[in-house]
Amino acid sequence: MTGLEKIIEHIRQDAQISANTIMKQGDDDVKELLAEAEANLENEKLKLEEKKKNDVEQVLSRGQSAAKLMQRKMLLEAKQQVIGEMIEAAKDSLYQMPDTDYFEVIYKVVEKNALNKAGEIVFSKRDLERVPAGFAEKLKTQGLTISKESKEIDGGFLLLYGDVEENCSFDAMFMAAKETLQDEVRDLLFG
Repeated sequence: MTGLEKIIEHIRQDAQISANTIMKQGDDDVKELLAEAEANLENEKLKLEEKKKNDVEQVLSRGQSAAKLMQRKMLLEAKQQVIGEMIEAAKDSLYQMPDTDYFEVIYKVVEKNALNKAGEIVFSKRDLERVPAGFAEKLKTQGLTISKESKEIDGGFLLLYGDVEENCSFDAMFMAAKETLQDEVRDLLFG
């Protein structure tokens, strides 16, 4: 198992624990709401004894429907929160990688996104200061040189080909893949 796979597995485990905790809390909250709703309905039932049985059943039915709707809403919100947290944790894990692993990921993204022509790669100030020895030579195989200038990005890079700029920052890549990532994480955790 590679370091990245270990990180992802660790994140999955943490996310599953978080999801279980949030879902348990949601279930507990819904049970409490149901208990309160049933107590309120019972009081109304005693006050309205002379009313028809049908009226009481309608009130009970509306209360249960509202509680079920609230439960579904709370569960959905909890799932969305866990999914968002897991995606953020995955992105944050990239920033925490050792330099060697980090620049291996960078190079894989370069291979996937570099055009077949001469260009320039622009890093953040932090990344520019920690480019490993030999990495510039490796980039030349992709037709890229490292810019002396830096950009205000958290991680990843920009590719410049004349007036054309391709944003390969981690923020941009995660944003572009947001829906796909959310679907995959949802299926992984709750599928």
